[in-house]
Amino acid sequence: MLITKFNRLIRNKLLWGAFAVMISVGFAGQAVISRWYDDDSAKHGVEGTLYGKDVYSRDFRQSMFFELGMRDSSRLTADQNKQIRDLTWRRIAALKRAEIMGIFTSDMEVKDAITQDKSFMVNGVFHPDMYRNIVRSQLHITVEQFERYLREQMTIQKLMIMLGAATWLSPSEMADKLRNLTDEFVVEYTILDRTNYVLNVFVTTNDAARFFEQNQEIFRIPEKINASYVSFPVAEHIHEKAVTEEDVVEYYDSHLDAYTTADTNGAEVVTPLDNVRDEILTFLKHQDAAHRAKDAATEFVVAMVPRKDGTRNTMESVATQFGMTVATTEYFALDEQIAGIDAGIEFNRAAFELDENDPERHFSDAIMGESNAYVVSIIDRQESRIPEFAEIVDPAMSIVRHQTEVEAFEKKASEIRQSLETFVRDGGSFATAADSFGLNVKTSETFTIYGGPPESCPELELLTHTLDKLDVGKVADPYLSSDKGTAVIAFVASREPGDPMFIQSMRPRLISALDRYRTSILYNEWTQMELNRAGFEDMKANTQQYD
Repeated sequence: MLITKFNRLIRNKLLWGAFAVMISVGFAGQAVISRWYDDDSAKHGVEGTLYGKDVYSRDFRQSMFFELGMRDSSRLTADQNKQIRDLTWRRIAALKRAEIMGIFTSDMEVKDAITQDKSFMVNGVFHPDMYRNIVRSQLHITVEQFERYLREQMTIQKLMIMLGAATWLSPSEMADKLRNLTDEFVVEYTILDRTNYVLNVFVTTNDAARFFEQNQEIFRIPEKINASYVSFPVAEHIHEKAVTEEDVVEYYDSHLDAYTTADTNGAEVVTPLDNVRDEILTFLKHQDAAHRAKDAATEFVVAMVPRKDGTRNTMESVATQFGMTVATTEYFALDEQIAGIDAGIEFNRAAFELDENDPERHFSDAIMGESNAYVVSIIDRQESRIPEFAEIVDPAMSIVRHQTEVEAFEKKASEIRQSLETFVRDGGSFATAADSFGLNVKTSETFTIYGGPPESCPELELLTHTLDKLDVGKVADPYLSSDKGTAVIAFVASREPGDPMFIQSMRPRLISALDRYRTSILYNEWTQMELNRAGFEDMKANTQQYD
């Protein structure tokens, strides 16, 4: 489909893929840069400071959205959110430096990139309507946002090219890397199960108490609030005559790409409208009902506005006027799922931005969920705190027990590995040595690090970064998988040079990939230097997530 092709274009032409680490880089046009620092209308909360200037929440969110490749952030974990905030700050710092250096992307360059993209062509000619439809209906952003995204991405690419000129790969280093990637391996390996080696692990309450004293932040209870809310079910706003046949046809025509597949010969086949009419009709009715539900919620919000004398309206009093029932949540954290709420993290974010003491800010705007629209009002707030040990004895005991088991297992796996290596070094076989420990041995088919281990040996996937450093007859250090509770110990039974023709064909691609990888590392270090030079301060680190 067109959007699939377009996403591939962005990845291949505009995003710098790394060989082992993907660095997602960001960017911004020169007109936007100045607005980040100077436009008072952008004051919707300050995220931090850079070069002595405030960076406002609205602009930071836009940069984060671009950093995510214009994808949704609602499913980010806390660690992922922390990482994307760091990358977003690096983006802003890099772009400010690009502005200072006079590096920018012109309107003509953006135009050329768009008009030369085959995804937007009909019979080899750029088609403006197709371009607009793809951006709006499949990327779900405006054309202006996309062109800003493209301009910024191209600017960062120029920065990367400049940095790439500072990297160099010596011929001897290239030869070693080619050999490591293309040598043909046969590996024997065995898998240890942690449950067989930690039977006698025992921890006490005192052990848990000591761990708690040394690691209190692990147990910190986050800030929590409880709130009241009203909901407006989408199902109650479905109007059978709200969607016409013309609406269905228009939607179908605007989303043909979604109904287009390829047959066995690669030719495009369009699903007839009759086959998807009911599906489209149901979707459009739900979409119309969602808008109506949100409009009803907005009417409720308007009724919540304080009276002319400044008297605060309560959610209960307004709900009585509307003939609605108010529900109340338990205390919940920012990233905690709330029972019965289908708006996900958006509900939490809206609630946490409220002020229980402000008549004008104790209630939210309309919040749209999957099947309901909501209005929420904060009741109370509990500050973040370190609990008393008595409150977390069980989780502390569990953590210490798991940690002790892992340490014991790691020690035992290392001892077994040492015994296997000694036995092999003295002339014995790996299989015989493993059998003495009651372990089964598997033997892989021939494979290369570049191609990856055979599908029949998925356990070796985690060892490829180690195997390329080992010669024949060597035993690798055990690789512990904490989630599976296992350890893999591998023995290099055979290592032979790979196919010379294949090696020669790989050389240009490897050089290019390694150049990009080194450039991405250099970019990461350079942006850190820019953050330091800019006197960077993140005022909301670890406290907020964004769309």
